[in-house]
Amino acid sequence: MKLEQLEVININLLRHADTGKSRGFCFLCYQDQRSTVLAVDNFNGITVRAVLYICSCSYITKSRLWEQGCAPQPIRRKEIGALVISQDCDKELKELLASVKAERKKAKKQRKKEKKEKKKLKKLMKHVEDDVNADWRNSDKLLNKSVKEEDLYGQNAHFNFGKKTTTVEETTHNPRPDFEKADWRDIEIWKEIREREKAEQGVKNPDWKPEEHYVSSRHR
Repeated sequence: MKLEQLEVININLLRHADTGKSRGFCFLCYQDQRSTVLAVDNFNGITVRAVLYICSCSYITKSRLWEQGCAPQPIRRKEIGALVISQDCDKELKELLASVKAERKKAKKQRKKEKKEKKKLKKLMKHVEDDVNADWRNSDKLLNKSVKEEDLYGQNAHFNFGKKTTTVEETTHNPRPDFEKADWRDIEIWKEIREREKAEQGVKNPDWKPEEHYVSSRHR
């Protein structure tokens, strides 16, 4: 495959839009149109690595290639300006849609709040109306029930009429705490108080009786 005047100026490799992998073919653009025709004649019907290459196109495509070629067309300034304007319009449209969405959400929340307050007010009005129209004889009064003295007078010692009062006696000695259940601080306090009491009272001389031993009657 020897091609004369073959100078490639553009290669367009087609890829999949999702994966980005190559589709297995590409478009070549040569500097001279005669090189394109010659390449089509040479490559048409050949087999490279067990793949058959066929170069064919429609009449419209051929005519457009003869007139414009396959090189990419330059972007005009007017088209660039229109593209920028369209992008700005899209940005403004997105901002407008976002603001409308936020306003709708706020209005929905406000309607929900008003509906809840209206329901609460309706329930309160119904309760007040029931209280106004109700007969006082059907309502439960405090005087119709048996009330305990604690609920009537409260926890006050002046209203204990004829009842025995239980006064807690003050401890005159140092009570011994339970060593298994008491806190170590209470135990240490008890020990300290006991030592002080011993120091204040001094050493006691107990008056013990003389020692007696049991002797059976047969040994007497």
